[in-house]
Amino acid sequence: MRACGYSARACNPATFSEPFPAYVHKPLVACCPACHTPPMTDNQQGHSLMELLIVMLIIVLTATGGYSWYQWQGHQQLRHSASALRDFLQYQRDRANGFNQEIVLRMGRGPGGDCVVAGTAGHIPACDTAGIHGYRPQSAGVKLLALSPGVAFFGLRNTAWPGHVVLAGRAGQARVVISAFGRIRLCYPPPGGRC
Repeated sequence: MRACGYSARACNPATFSEPFPAYVHKPLVACCPACHTPPMTDNQQGHSLMELLIVMLIIVLTATGGYSWYQWQGHQQLRHSASALRDFLQYQRDRANGFNQEIVLRMGRGPGGDCVVAGTAGHIPACDTAGIHGYRPQSAGVKLLALSPGVAFFGLRNTAWPGHVVLAGRAGQARVVISAFGRIRLCYPPPGGRC
């Protein structure tokens, strides 16, 4: 094998005892490619550490953001459904006061899930036919858990039979509380706690 016009033996540093004119101006690596590692080229194979760290950071941020979005969406669905239930109950309270009627609330079942229906003592509609006198959670992830028995609004001085309605979703629970004086408030109890 020849390198730089000389044999491989001539490129060996141990054999440099005799001066070669070619080595006067050339370093050993220029003369003998077998004596050194080849220089880096632009054709790299693989990824650098910085590229891997950036990709891992993007994956972690995406996973964290996805989980946070899922939690936030669950909270918003529960909050929206609880606010709609509170508005429904306020409408029924105002209807009882305006027409001087007793409005009774019952929990019923329909093909679309559980619902709260309101009607007079003699006529309480079914979930499917209740229309504006029925409430069903708008989000599929929110369910009606409980309704206190005997909850009613009376037309006399805007009073009510006290009780509560409980909604549950993946973000926790929401409780709509009805006081004896007809006040309706919304609270979100902590896990295992009370309002």
